[in-house]
Amino acid sequence: MSRYDPVERIWYGPIQPPLFNPQISIGQIMFSMLERTPERVTQIDGDTGREMTCEEFRLRAIRIVQNLQANYGLKKGEMVVVACRNCENVFPLVLALLAIGAQFVLMPIYFVLNEVKHSVRKYQPKYVFCDDANYGDLSKACKDDVIEDPTIFVLESGRDGVLKFETLLEETGKEHIFSAPYLGDARSTVAVILSTSGTTSMPKGVRLSHAQVVTWSNAYLKVNRGIVFNFSPLSWGTGFGNLYHSITNGTPRLFTRSAFDEDKFFDLLAKYPIRSVALQPSYSKSILCHARCASADFFSIQTWIVFGSISSDALRDKIETMIPNGRTLNVYGLSECGIILHDATGRKPGASGQVAQQVQVRIVDERGHPLGVGEHGELQVKKGEPFLGYFDEPEAMIGLITDEGWLRTGDCGYFDEMHYFHMSERKKDLLCYRNQLIIPGSVECVIEGIEGVMYACVVGVPEEGWEASDLLTAVVVKHKHCQLTEEQVMMMTNERVPDYKQLRGGVIFRDGLPLGGTGKVLRDKVRDYVYQIKGIKTGF
Repeated sequence: MSRYDPVERIWYGPIQPPLFNPQISIGQIMFSMLERTPERVTQIDGDTGREMTCEEFRLRAIRIVQNLQANYGLKKGEMVVVACRNCENVFPLVLALLAIGAQFVLMPIYFVLNEVKHSVRKYQPKYVFCDDANYGDLSKACKDDVIEDPTIFVLESGRDGVLKFETLLEETGKEHIFSAPYLGDARSTVAVILSTSGTTSMPKGVRLSHAQVVTWSNAYLKVNRGIVFNFSPLSWGTGFGNLYHSITNGTPRLFTRSAFDEDKFFDLLAKYPIRSVALQPSYSKSILCHARCASADFFSIQTWIVFGSISSDALRDKIETMIPNGRTLNVYGLSECGIILHDATGRKPGASGQVAQQVQVRIVDERGHPLGVGEHGELQVKKGEPFLGYFDEPEAMIGLITDEGWLRTGDCGYFDEMHYFHMSERKKDLLCYRNQLIIPGSVECVIEGIEGVMYACVVGVPEEGWEASDLLTAVVVKHKHCQLTEEQVMMMTNERVPDYKQLRGGVIFRDGLPLGGTGKVLRDKVRDYVYQIKGIKTGF
């Protein structure tokens, strides 16, 4: 259980020594865990049905290490870009790079060309791993923006004239002598670089140390021993964390090459006894609204983890009616520091959870002064193993971490007397109507509680004659065949919220909401759409 120090005004998560030695590399840990249970299935390809044992996974990773070093000269510290969808061999590749000690970037495959060019220009990789689908963009970007042409490997490719990744899986005859090396100070050695989503600016590279990832073993939720599944690519913290967690905790990991797809979810659920699933709220809603939901068998699911953005109680209640043997868990974290809050110890309505293990948090006002129980402000976090900063972007670090070592999350809320955190919104998303601050999510939950509404996003449009006053406007997605009118949604919402939260900007129906690569609603794009509909110039 978490605790609160009323003098320091700091909330502390449970203290527990690391399960693994934080001075060794995570490659050493993962190879050791694979070797202990060689016959256990560690990976299931949901697209082909192929299962991979720990021993096969370990052998593939060893061969990749030995072939990369012997035939291509890859050394510790050299820069590598991995831009691949989930597939059978990308996971052993990541373990190989961890063991070598390469500085490797897990880059999202959904990056557009200018984001790809920005990334390779910044990282100047010597080696690139990609798919057939993004080979064209990556090869062009490398040709234009990388000073020395990198070696590019293509996974699962039928393309002629490219270097096939599968050549790295050839037997070396030296597999039996391999031992993952000690890489040096685990607190200062980069294990992996995760790319930020790039939804508000060009993507940044989050550098995580080996010691930091080792401490994830304590914070990660050991929910059960059955099959775990999510759609997260390796470039997400949840994707990379799922790989590390599944190997160290001995849980078989089911994956698909597909981006989120409702039919793929139901196909896999019908074929495999999935025990744990992790989905963003928007994806969870899509599952529950799908025509196949009513006839699907959710009996095997014991844990439905909701992550990535604020989840309403109504959504969690609906999920829990579908999983008779399970419950939902809410998880909040950042790429920079892993899990911060969760409610594994017990769900409380309206709350995001309690502080995770090895984590300290505080709430501060606009001047940076710590606040107490029930007081609303910005959430700041501190962990024993902080992240190593953004790759080659010192200006992005300015103001991110306080002089006392607190990381500013930009998310707002308050703690109650039971040490549960109640999330409101990111500071930049808060609205204001005539000096009254408004959390958009609090209105969206009301709208989504109206029968026939699937999704809602509330943004503000400027109120004429007032400085910094927003007229709340809701963009709403209805169920198919729903007969609700915009006027009805506005009337039913306004009946259920206080005066300052009224939808004075009206309601606009759309077929869907714009989502980023991580499944989050892109509020800026929704606002731009509303401005366009209403004829408001940006910067009004």
